[in-house]
Amino acid sequence: MNLSFFFVVFIVVIMTLTGQSEGKKFLKSLEKMGKNIGKAAAKALPIIDGYARVARDLRDL
Repeated sequence: MNLSFFFVVFIVVIMTLTGQSEGKKFLKSLEKMGKNIGKAAAKALPIIDGYARVARDLRDL
């Protein structure tokens, strides 16, 4: 089975058990966490790309 399917089922179960307002709060916090991960990745990717280029250049020597 696909992991995203289990994640969606988990979210639906949590929302059902905790009620709609609590479920909305949970989804808001989940969305905020996703945005923070995206921002961190956008900051880190140029650095990682630079390391990869240095490694590739050293390998080509």
